[in-house]
Amino acid sequence: MILSATESERLALHKQLAEKIGPKPAGTLMNQLPRVDSNELATKTDLRQLGDRLRVEIQTEMTSLRGEMTELKGEMTELRSEMRDGFAAMEVRLAEQSRELSDKLSSQSRTTTLVVVAMALSVWVAMLVPLLINNSA
Repeated sequence: MILSATESERLALHKQLAEKIGPKPAGTLMNQLPRVDSNELATKTDLRQLGDRLRVEIQTEMTSLRGEMTELKGEMTELRSEMRDGFAAMEVRLAEQSRELSDKLSSQSRTTTLVVVAMALSVWVAMLVPLLINNSA
């Protein structure tokens, strides 16, 4: 495993490079080397443990999400049932109102017909009475 160099090791390397290739190219090359503390490096064990923790967290969230989805499905089923009941009640009420309206229209039609017949009879009587009086006189 390669660990990063300490700052004194980096300075020694820079000095040797400066002597071989010159100070400016040595500075450029040293700037390309990462300054990483060995405590910041992750091992395969660190990565495995992180992966395990992430899997557990994801499973926990998935379980929670499944529970919420199941609850939501139940609520939607309940709402659907309530809507069906509401529509059925509206259909019954509309049928009742339709029958009531039909009965009222039939009643009004009979009344209108009787009024028209009564008026026609009264007109006929009004026309016949003078004729009958004139013919008997």
